[in-house]
Amino acid sequence: MTRLSIILAFITLVLPGTAAAQQEQSSQPEVSAEVRQMCKREVRKLCRTLLPTKAAIRRCVAENRDKLPEQCLAVFGLGQQ
Repeated sequence: MTRLSIILAFITLVLPGTAAAQQEQSSQPEVSAEVRQMCKREVRKLCRTLLPTKAAIRRCVAENRDKLPEQCLAVFGLGQQ
């Protein structure tokens, strides 16, 4: 499996689960498919040089939070910190 494929698989698995957890914590509406796709593209751009592990991608997202749109921060549970 290529590095990009693994990153995409991780993002596909993490974003919906994280969005569900975020929705449970607050009464915000569910994240739309368009927002999830946008976040996938942004994370792919920022984290494409990393080894494709969950820990590496989560670390990349946290380290690059200032470069991600607010919607993506909310999806990853990093909003307003």
